[in-house]
Amino acid sequence: MTAQNITNNLILASKARLADNNLIPRLGLGVKRRLECWKTIEEAKDQGLIRSIGVSNYGESYIKELLDFSFKHKPVANQCDLHSFMARSDLVEYCLSQDITLEIPKSVSEQGIIENAHVFGFELDEQDVEQLDRLDVYLVTE
Repeated sequence: MTAQNITNNLILASKARLADNNLIPRLGLGVKRRLECWKTIEEAKDQGLIRSIGVSNYGESYIKELLDFSFKHKPVANQCDLHSFMARSDLVEYCLSQDITLEIPKSVSEQGIIENAHVFGFELDEQDVEQLDRLDVYLVTE
């Protein structure tokens, strides 16, 4: 991922009106490349090519890295897997303390979207929540 690739993709997306939020994935890039990517995305935001900037699968240390460099814009969202087997409570608390929204990846199948819309109609008591908390096996690779 180079600055020119990012810029070209954003220009194409903006012409198609697809660039509301751009998420920078954790690609195993070194710190220098990650920061270059962020600077390029910031420039695209300043040019009006995208509305907001976020990250994908960033742990706390990667987010701190961005915030420590005092860029003009901070991530508005961190898209990552969060579920009973990977609660990531430290990351959740950190993102909330930095006013960074956590979002989980979207469902891609129509059936999954319909099922997700009908998950209400039940309540969890304290014992249920404690049982769910014990499922966390921290399946994260950072």
